[in-house]
Amino acid sequence: MLLLAFNLANMINLNRQLKAAAASADRANQAKTDFLSTMSHDIRTPMNAIMNISQPMVREKNIDFNFRINRFEHEYLYADQLRINQIYINLLSNAVKYTEPGGRVCVDMRQEKGETDKTVRLVYVVADTGMGMTHEFMAKMYQPFSRQTDSRVNTIQGTGLGLAITKQMIDLMHGTID
Repeated sequence: MLLLAFNLANMINLNRQLKAAAASADRANQAKTDFLSTMSHDIRTPMNAIMNISQPMVREKNIDFNFRINRFEHEYLYADQLRINQIYINLLSNAVKYTEPGGRVCVDMRQEKGETDKTVRLVYVVADTGMGMTHEFMAKMYQPFSRQTDSRVNTIQGTGLGLAITKQMIDLMHGTID
């Protein structure tokens, strides 16, 4: 009888510890969610900053630059503003960097319906008349330190980390890039 009581007491104690650990993990997860969701921002302000950043190189290279914002129903978003801005800046700066003088860069940003009523999907499309990429490079372009090996690319500075970092941030936000 004593052995049964001891095992039952251990099981009850272990169950309490597991419940406490699960509650602690839930609180930590909720704190992270609350932190990210309270970082609201006006979508136009970051876009202006991203365009302030790219304009000097656009002007220097005499690039035809078009930026369109379409179908935004919500003026405020609750998201990780810093990471979204980094993604937008990385993609736009690559387009400008690899577009020859006199070329064209077009950005189209729009909001689409999300998976739930409380979510939206942001679509950010960057198109350019740059030098393009080989199919071989596209298969590995999101790997760290990947750069296309080409005489045209070798003259352009870069570490090959931009797309890898961008992909990681997009993956963490459950997005896609292609």
